[in-house]
Amino acid sequence: MKRIFIFFVWLIIFIHTAIFFLPKREIYFLAERILQEWKIAVNYEVPKDYGLLFSLKNPEFIYDKIPIATVESADLFVSLFYSSLSVSPFTLSSSLSFLPPRVDSLRVRHTIFAPHVVYIDGAGAFGEFSGTINLLDRRASILLQSPSEIQGRYPLLFREMNKTQEGFVYERAF
Repeated sequence: MKRIFIFFVWLIIFIHTAIFFLPKREIYFLAERILQEWKIAVNYEVPKDYGLLFSLKNPEFIYDKIPIATVESADLFVSLFYSSLSVSPFTLSSSLSFLPPRVDSLRVRHTIFAPHVVYIDGAGAFGEFSGTINLLDRRASILLQSPSEIQGRYPLLFREMNKTQEGFVYERAF
């Protein structure tokens, strides 16, 4: 029993060491080339690799030569048991006038203890939201708690949502 425990401890250490030394900048540039095939470009970014944390500072996202969003920072933390993508704050382009222009924070989390669920939460000019994406059921469910003045200014945002006692619920199968 002791040998099995020691084996698993060394296996976990090996996996974390492999993640730590992965060439994350090169993987990022490969992903950027793949995104270009879909007409998505990322400009002006400063990528930094901090071991288990990969960070992008000041990227600008462009789709088909149209600016979409400018992000202050995006951080990806990866480990064997827990992964998290945090994006804070970002501004959407004025070409997306049907959406509120500012998002203060966005966080996407995944854990090995619930491998079929991705958790998402954030806040911005539209209010606060939280939800889950169930990968087995292929279903997304997001609860948005929004001030009433935002509801009147962005009716297209709330058209696909159901109003409940807790707030607005967006549910979609994919």
